[in-house]
Amino acid sequence: MVWGMILPRGFGDYWPDGDFEKDPKTGDNGWFRRLTNYYAEQTEEEQKRLFEYAVDPSLSAGKYGTYPVGKFKKEPDRTRDGSGKLPYGDVEPHEVPKSFDTDKSYKSLASLISLNSRLLAVDERLKTIIERLEPGMHEFFPFALMMPKGKPYPKQYYILRIRQYFDAFSKESTNVGSVQVIPAYDDVPELIEVVATKKALSGLAMRKEVFANAHLWRDRTFEEELTCFSDELIAEIQSEGLKLPKHYKLKVV
Repeated sequence: MVWGMILPRGFGDYWPDGDFEKDPKTGDNGWFRRLTNYYAEQTEEEQKRLFEYAVDPSLSAGKYGTYPVGKFKKEPDRTRDGSGKLPYGDVEPHEVPKSFDTDKSYKSLASLISLNSRLLAVDERLKTIIERLEPGMHEFFPFALMMPKGKPYPKQYYILRIRQYFDAFSKESTNVGSVQVIPAYDDVPELIEVVATKKALSGLAMRKEVFANAHLWRDRTFEEELTCFSDELIAEIQSEGLKLPKHYKLKVV
């Protein structure tokens, strides 16, 4: 079997309310500002190495601040022809957010949490399980999870970069009502969105011959909207008493 996890829909223990490198005075996203300033300080050659907006290179400086966000949540190294986006390559050391600063104190955050911009983070115990089942497959980037008044959360978290993607979704075998299909028009291709209910996800079909023995992966149809886990990974998570956002068994064909 395979399990599908949807992103949390509201703030709480699965999605702490806050922002990256939040300015304590203005509340602004300091990560974006720091990346933008970093890019401006580099030589032209280094700027081109870091990022160049294909549609209009003159806009590169203004767009670099959000480019690294895609590295953490999109498929690595996949070319997006005609989109103006480069393939998402390696994460540069300066591109990792230094902190995520919450607006309130939390006592019991889950072992897997969602951060802003649909980024995922895991604690040390879940990181250990994932690395044991799929050594060297995924990437983990430590950051400081800070509560109000500069108080650190007592557990270390890591931004999780999932590096395993498949075309496993079977539209033909998926139950009616499990996805929302937006027809293609002009040059825009058909868009298929997951319906975030237990009933819908239980009818969402994935082809076993495609994802095979993978333990943690995403399907290219749904990207970061849906994260998939093997039975073995879920069993280990449950045996350790770790908490995940809502996840349900999918249909395997």
